[in-house]
Amino acid sequence: MGVFDKEILRILDANLNRAREGLRVVEEIARFVFDDEALQKTTKSLRHQLASLFAASPRAGQALPVTEPAAATLDREMLIDLGRDAGEDVGKTSSTPREGKRVALSDLIQANFARIEESIRVLEEYTKPGAGGLFPKLKSMRFDIYSLEKDYIRMANRAVNVRSLKRIGLYPILDRDAMGVADPIAVARQVLIPGVAMVQYRDKSSSAAEVCRVCDELRRITSRKGVILIVNDRADIAHAVGADGVHLGQDDMPVASAREILGSKKIIGKSTHSFPQARRALKGDIDYIAVGPIFSTPTKPGAKPVGCELIVRVRAMTDKPIIAIGGIAAKNLPEVLDAGADGAAVISAILKAKQIRTSTRALVNICRRKLKKKV
Repeated sequence: MGVFDKEILRILDANLNRAREGLRVVEEIARFVFDDEALQKTTKSLRHQLASLFAASPRAGQALPVTEPAAATLDREMLIDLGRDAGEDVGKTSSTPREGKRVALSDLIQANFARIEESIRVLEEYTKPGAGGLFPKLKSMRFDIYSLEKDYIRMANRAVNVRSLKRIGLYPILDRDAMGVADPIAVARQVLIPGVAMVQYRDKSSSAAEVCRVCDELRRITSRKGVILIVNDRADIAHAVGADGVHLGQDDMPVASAREILGSKKIIGKSTHSFPQARRALKGDIDYIAVGPIFSTPTKPGAKPVGCELIVRVRAMTDKPIIAIGGIAAKNLPEVLDAGADGAAVISAILKAKQIRTSTRALVNICRRKLKKKV
């Protein structure tokens, strides 16, 4: 296409505008919602690259490239001057039913990336035969944007998960060993009272088949109650039963491997026992960080307590949800929450109590009172 008539110029102008506008929309999300400087800069760079492809033509008085005559006639100024006719554009009033119904951040992101990718593909198709070699550059950019979209969706899912875990309160851990001979499902029914928004199943001794059986039943119960179900250690089982996520210890599989199994929507928590461990964990793709043992705990008798000071130090380093764990009971739970924890994971304080439901309710009430003051 050596000569661009007015209709082609209109197509190019409209799609260049759509692509740049879409990039600007998502760039603002990276800047103001995700607060992610690297993502914002990458998006801004792509937006500028796209604009520069249509701004590199020689101006009056400059020598024209012999091998790319079309480049001399196709630039941003010409698109605006000869191609733009907004008043007569039949598409200016068109819309789709979904446009006014975007309720989630991911909807906004996906809608704008669809605009960007489709527009760049149109630009590719109408610059293939000439236009100074724009086609291969546009094609390369389109694939860069496909990868960028994945980063945005991942960040959007992180934001949703973090929001759901902020001030989560009581986080019971259904530890199989701590239950003794009791039926895990029967215990779970006593623990899952109003006010418990997240629960973890932890089983270090049973077979994978047994863990899967219990987690599958827990998934049905928690789904009905709207409770987040986390599986300890086993990302594969969490995926198999459709749990909401996995909790990983220091010696468990890497976070990146768990993310490959579970995808970006699922929750991943990480246990840490020191400030250096917490700092390393926060560099990974996690949704919450667990710190402890805060106090001495019979669950891990050989572990040295880190105290609430670690909660304070980690809180100063991150806005991600912090779960305190280790020796937490009614008498010290307020101290843990005052130090900056969003929730407290408990085992013995519930599972070793004479009345599981009563003990759970008492801890839930403490969390409600303390966390309500933080809102």
